[in-house]
Amino acid sequence: MTHRFAVIYGLFVVIVGASSLFAADWYYVRWVTDGDTIVLSDGRHVRYIGIDAPEVAYAEKAAEPFAEQSKQYNRGLTLGKQVKLDYDQDRYDNYGRLLAYVYLQDGIFVNQMMLQKGLAHYYQKKPNTRQAKKLLRAQKSAMRAKIGIWSGWQEVIMHSDYVGNTRSMRFHHNNCANSQKIHPRNKVLLDSKWQAYWKGFSPARNCFAGRTKYASDKD
Repeated sequence: MTHRFAVIYGLFVVIVGASSLFAADWYYVRWVTDGDTIVLSDGRHVRYIGIDAPEVAYAEKAAEPFAEQSKQYNRGLTLGKQVKLDYDQDRYDNYGRLLAYVYLQDGIFVNQMMLQKGLAHYYQKKPNTRQAKKLLRAQKSAMRAKIGIWSGWQEVIMHSDYVGNTRSMRFHHNNCANSQKIHPRNKVLLDSKWQAYWKGFSPARNCFAGRTKYASDKD
């Protein structure tokens, strides 16, 4: 093999290798589970970082409000398309699902889009917070417009009716026993659910069991 041929062959290998690596970042979406989860062609489930969509009907549990709209919008965005996955510090959740920021080939940031359309709420779980500010801004945009889960919002505002935990970024009803366990330095008093969501808190599941009620304070 001549020196010139070896150089050309080496460059060819590098270029093809680089192209393969780039292509490997893109995955085909085979199925859409709900508003925040997709299934790739290789069977892996991907959970969107930083958002929580309304729960679809499951077994004997009824669907949460806007669950079907959220699923269908996510389906329209991603099903049968190529997506790129961008990771944060934790790559998997407790169910073995990949945790990712998901992008379409036209540059659309899917996690952000679901929030902007009011079809999910912001859900922070440390240490995956690299896109936290961008995602919370997207939620606030939907809240201002009162679209999706924020439409028709009606809530009786009572001072300090809710308590936020700045460490976990969850909020609790003041009557919930778990709210009493929050360390004083992490405790924030909140006037309403609206204020809690606006500040980036998500409802604590151990205090808000069952269906999420976005438009009511009657728990």
